[in-house]
Amino acid sequence: MTAAQAITLDAGARTRVIAPEIDLHAGLARFVLDELLQIGRKAHWYVAKIRSVGEVFEPFADHVLMRARRSSRFVEGSDQLRACRT
Repeated sequence: MTAAQAITLDAGARTRVIAPEIDLHAGLARFVLDELLQIGRKAHWYVAKIRSVGEVFEPFADHVLMRARRSSRFVEGSDQLRACRT
């Protein structure tokens, strides 16, 4: 095993790592990507907390809010609503 304080790898066009298994252990890992393509047969994620910010979730949230604002309901039989002030 070789240890170093820092390693910088700067490739002009492409870097490829091919191995049967790759382990990455870090207190903090940053990935800045213009595009992410992940291909695999299985994905296992073990996380305690997920924070996601992106344009992908915004249209979905807008759709859910629009449906909540414009919902209607048809009731057969009796309908009972109880509300209380808090």
